[in-house]
Formats: sequence, structure tokens, C-alpha cells
Amino acid sequence: MSDMSWLSNQYSARKQAAEAQVTQWVPYSGTAYSVDPLHFLVNRFAVGERLTSDEGATCWYGQDDTGRIWVERCAASIGGQHYETFFTHGGLGTEELALYTDSPDKSAIRFESFAYNNEGRLAVSQCRATGGSGLSRFHYTAGRLTRVDEEYSNGEPIQIQVTYDGNDEISLVMRGPEVAYRALPPGRTLEDIERAFVDRLVEAIPAAVAADPPPVTPACVVLSYSPGQFNILPPVLMFPMEEGDEGVAALLADAEYHEIVVAREDAAELYELADYLDRTRLSDDRLRALLIQVCRRLEPTDWAFAVADGFLVFASDLEQVDLADNLQAVTTAARTAHVLTLAGLA
Repeated sequence: MSDMSWLSNQYSARKQAAEAQVTQWVPYSGTAYSVDPLHFLVNRFAVGERLTSDEGATCWYGQDDTGRIWVERCAASIGGQHYETFFTHGGLGTEELALYTDSPDKSAIRFESFAYNNEGRLAVSQCRATGGSGLSRFHYTAGRLTRVDEEYSNGEPIQIQVTYDGNDEISLVMRGPEVAYRALPPGRTLEDIERAFVDRLVEAIPAAVAADPPPVTPACVVLSYSPGQFNILPPVLMFPMEEGDEGVAALLADAEYHEIVVAREDAAELYELADYLDRTRLSDDRLRALLIQVCRRLEPTDWAFAVADGFLVFASDLEQVDLADNLQAVTTAARTAHVLTLAGLA
């Protein structure tokens, strides 16, 4: 772990110098600024939206009269504290940033410095952080960023490749062998992709179950998902090993269950569609809505096993935070309450 005490000691001085330049505080729904032009695409982060009031804001940007950012203040999830980032600027752009923790001791987390080429484009960024250090070199072709070479003190070097379409828009970003970002196919909207994703998933699930049926007549099938995770697929289907509502309750209590995964080799188009959705930073609420659509359409399926009375198809996040709402979306309020009570979740 890198010693950042030298930067921690500079907290008060950097805070005072940066905030002295601020003439306005602008609220945002989330993080919205990065010196690295690929930061949001490569990390698949949603860009925060500028708000007209503090309601719903999680980040505030301290700007001068020209709109240049000197301070980023982001709320921590608990405790009412804030992470703070202080920027310094030069003639070509941001020269340094220093990020400090939300804890009262305001210890340093990360320091970055930036250098620019003769055209004023970002050429090198160097980072020192509590987890190690890194260096990124930015390469341009005909004025467009086409490659970034990353080096790390605690890992192998990685190369980022950027591809553009005929309109000079980024169409593909590869980070090593992994797709970090892929634009939607020409002529297709996000709504088109979502509809096709639901259709293909509704087709793929019964086929996967027929190939690997549960050993008992299950009381339900749960389509499990992970909010905040970047990979929508593979969908995991969980079948309780007991019958009746007691089986549903047992599954929700992490008892033994039969698990089926829709394999990539059996559903290539489904995985491709999911990959597009994944790279559009699909929100947790939208993912839930799509999976609930799938569950509703699967309810009357002619399954490969004898369907138990009151058979349910529903979605559940791993932490079961949205379980009650998901159940109510596919069954009655009374049945939902009954299942949750059996599972000890009411």
C-alpha cells in the first residue's frame, strides 16, 4: 500500500487554494467530470446530470466564473460526509488533482498529475494512490485519441484501443481483450435492443431448462440478477428443491436449490444483445423492469416438467432488496405477503 501521508498533510492548503477560486457551486446527480476523456466509457460509469436544485444531488462542483472546475464534492453513502477532490490548472488544462476520503481525518486517497502535448491534448497522466501507482500515455491519430498505454505498479500493462465510425463518433473501446464500450448498431435504438433482449431471453430459458431439468417439481423459478454489476448475463435460474410455497421460502432463505445457466454457446444473439445493453450503462431499475417482463411472459410456458400448483416465475436481486416489488409485479398482493411471511421477510 502506497504511503499517502505527504498528500494528507496538504489537505488544508489544497482546500483553501481551490475553494478560493470558486464562485458558484453546481449540483449534479452523480460524478460528471474527469480529465481522462475515456474515463466514463472505459469504466462504464454513468455521467451525472446537472440539476437545477440540490434535490437529488450527490455531487457538487465548485466552479469559477468561466466554468472551470476547482472542487468536486461527492456525498458518501452513509454518515453525511463528503469525498473531496481539489484541482489545480495551468495554461493547457488541469495539472493536478488530489482526492481525499469522506472520513473526518480527510486522509488522501489519490494524487494525479497531467502533461499535455504541443497541440494541447492530454499526453500523460501519472497516478499515486493508496492501492499503488500507475501511468497512462495517450496517443492520437489525425487529432483523435486512438490508443492509451497503461502501466501499473501492481499489475500487467494494458492497452486501450479506440475505434471510430464514419461520423467520427467512438464506436468501440477495447481494454486489452475486453470490450469496454460498444456503440449501438446503426439504425437501432436502445428500445429496439431491449425488446429483442427480452424476446431472446424468453426463448432461451425454457430451452436451457429442457436441457437440464430440475430433479423435483419446483414451486417456482427465480431469475437472479445483481444490481450494480456490469454483466447482465449469464442469467442464473434457481429452482427450489422442495415443492409448494415452502420451497419458495426455502430458496429465498438460501436453502439447497438447482441452478441452471443459459450458456453463451446456446444463445449467441442473446449475449450480443446483453453486451450492447451492458455498455449503455443500463440502470438497475431498467434491468429490473426488463426481467419482470421476461417473468410475466414465462408464466404460461409449457415447461419440461409438471408445473406445481401456484407455480411462480419471478426475479430477485441477490440481496432481495426489490423482492417484494418484483413479486407483486407477477402475482397478487396476498400471495406476495404469504411468500414473504413464510420466508421470514415480511
